[in-house]
Amino acid sequence: MAKSPSDFGTGDLLYFSEIQIIDVVGNNPEINITELSNILGITKGTASPVANILAGRGYLKKLHASDDSRVVRLQLTEKGEVAWKGFAKQAKEYASEYAREFTAVQWDTFNNIIARLEAFVDNKLKKGT
Repeated sequence: MAKSPSDFGTGDLLYFSEIQIIDVVGNNPEINITELSNILGITKGTASPVANILAGRGYLKKLHASDDSRVVRLQLTEKGEVAWKGFAKQAKEYASEYAREFTAVQWDTFNNIIARLEAFVDNKLKKGT
């Protein structure tokens, strides 16, 4: 992905780190910072400031959990929904464009490799190693 910011349909420019957070929140409504950082493989100290910026810019809402007011859940705003859907559309267009560069034989080979990797990982997880 490009390091320069992009517009995902809101008229604002968002960096990839920002749209990643929007994407994860869109796919996991009411996620908290700990869960968000685990999915992205980053620290809470990295995720939290970006989430705060996105909330301040109107992309995210922060909701306090009803069972524990210390837990803050994240949810997309209408503006966040627009960006999330715009990102999904751009990703789909990019993937479609990229996919046209491969032959059917290359796709078969790729799918075979992925299936073998999945089987390997599944086997390792079953064994607990």
